[in-house]
Amino acid sequence: MNASIIYLTNRRDCRANWFCDSLCAQAASRPIPQVIFIDACLWEPDADTRRALFAEWVKGRFEFVHVPPKPNVWQGPTRLTKADYFAASNARNTGICHAQGDYALFVDDLSVLMPGWFDNMMHACHSNYVVQGAYRKVKELIVEDGIVKHWEPNIEGDKDTGLDCRWGIGSDGGILPSYPSNLYGCSFGAPMKLLLAVNGQDEIYDGMGYEDTALGFALANNGARFMYNRNMLTYEDGP
Repeated sequence: MNASIIYLTNRRDCRANWFCDSLCAQAASRPIPQVIFIDACLWEPDADTRRALFAEWVKGRFEFVHVPPKPNVWQGPTRLTKADYFAASNARNTGICHAQGDYALFVDDLSVLMPGWFDNMMHACHSNYVVQGAYRKVKELIVEDGIVKHWEPNIEGDKDTGLDCRWGIGSDGGILPSYPSNLYGCSFGAPMKLLLAVNGQDEIYDGMGYEDTALGFALANNGARFMYNRNMLTYEDGP
C-alpha cells in the first residue's frame, strides 16, 4: 500500500504514543504506511530531546519523518505576528511536501485510532476516493498499548458535544456518499494527485481556519468523490 499518514501537533503533551501504538496494533503483521509527524515543538531549544521521545514511541516499527512546519508568517521563528496563530494549512502542506505515497491521510494529535481504522483507511486508499473519517472528542481518555481502556463523554446539559456532527449521515454498515462541506481536518484522506492538483490547502486560511471545508470544495471542482465513514473513527482527548 503506497500511502502516507500525516500527524499534526503543536502540543508538548501530544500523546503521539497513543497513535503509534494503535496504528501498530491494528496493522498487526501488515506493512505500515510512511508516517510524517509535523511538530511545531521542534522549533523549541530542546528539539533533539523531542526527536528522541518520538523515536522511542515509534520503537522502529515503521518508517517515519519528524519535522517542524515549513517557515510561515503566522507562527514559529519566521512569524511576522506578535504571537503564534492557527496555521493548519501550512502544517498539512508541509506533510504533503514530505509524503512519498500516492494517498495522504491526516490525523490530529491527542487522538487514538479506534478498531477498524486501519482496514477502512486501506479501503479508501485502494478505492481512490476522498474519505471523511469520523471522530469523537471525549474526556478522561485512558489508552494502554493502543487500546482504549476508559473514556467519558463530553456532556453539556443533555447533549454530547463531542460527538461528530456528521454522525447521522453515516452508517455502521460502511461508507456512504458525502459532500465537500463535510471535509473536516481532524481525520480525512485524499489521493495525492488531487491534493497536488489544487496546490494543497489554501494558506490564505491560515490565521483564521475554515481551510478544511475550502479544500473539500477545491477537490470537488477537480472531480473528487467523497465518502463519510463512521468506521474510520478516532477518539480525541479534550473538550
